[in-house]
Amino acid sequence: MSQITKHKKIGVILGSIALALVILAFILGSAPFTPALALLFIAAPLALIAILLRAWRLAIVTLYFSLAAWNVVPLARVLAFRIDHLLVIMGLFGFLLSAILFFSYVRANSTA
Repeated sequence: MSQITKHKKIGVILGSIALALVILAFILGSAPFTPALALLFIAAPLALIAILLRAWRLAIVTLYFSLAAWNVVPLARVLAFRIDHLLVIMGLFGFLLSAILFFSYVRANSTA
């Protein structure tokens, strides 16, 4: 196994852990200043390490959900949306982003 493949596997594992943590924080983050947001302080550095280890698609989705979880309550106040409605909208956009990145990954691997 080459060194690049080994690093990418580690990046995928770290990116997957970060994504799981940030999705949990996003789901539990509907109340302002919840302790679940502390998970973001673990997930964001893991996502940055995943970028360095060439798992950038996972890291992009993780960083999007990190920003969405962190900013949903302030955005709900400014935009006069209910927090749960804004969570659904941001979650659907995150799902769309992850689907686009997944299909670009599949297409890149099928041509390689």
